[in-house]
Amino acid sequence: MKIMDRYHALVKVFVAVTASALLMSATASPVAAQIVRWRTVVAIVQPGNIVGSFTTPPSCPINGAGCFNGGGIPWSGGGLPPHEEQQQLSNNSQGQGQREARDAQVTVNLATGQLQFQVHGLVQAGGNSIGTPGTVTSVIGTIICIVPPGPNVIFNTVPVALSSSGDAQFSGPVGAIPTTCTSSNIAFLVRNSVTNNWIANGSVRTSSP
Repeated sequence: MKIMDRYHALVKVFVAVTASALLMSATASPVAAQIVRWRTVVAIVQPGNIVGSFTTPPSCPINGAGCFNGGGIPWSGGGLPPHEEQQQLSNNSQGQGQREARDAQVTVNLATGQLQFQVHGLVQAGGNSIGTPGTVTSVIGTIICIVPPGPNVIFNTVPVALSSSGDAQFSGPVGAIPTTCTSSNIAFLVRNSVTNNWIANGSVRTSSP
């Protein structure tokens, strides 16, 4: 009887431990995504488009006060040069995670606040300066997290030189990003550093732990 009692006691302990482990596994929160990437950058499609407004119709009285107005004329480009796009296509033989990391044109680490981005051929698509950046000689990379009902979370890079062919790149910190900014509510904008209007945005967003 003592042997059987000991056996039953061990079984009860095993069942209790197993049930506890399963419960913890079921209730544990999923690992939050810390790395957010945008596969490419595209120029503004609709001039004047507002990002970050909660009003109807949308309004943004002051750029940077939780929202940004889009540039007043259309722009084009912003993506990778043709030879780099072709190189991305050749990455299909690599693993998915490797492709995402290599193909990303914009990357932000929510845990460290590090941001990297590059734009190419970002030029005006209207007006007398069509085909060039015109008088825009520098841009700002902006992270905006849409948090209804606000205020939205905004982080900016320092002004980055925009070449005469519409190229710019940045790598560095943008500050401590709060937990209210997540992989599901984050957006990336490229802004005219003088007017503060946005002229391009990150497109095709992905994320990973």
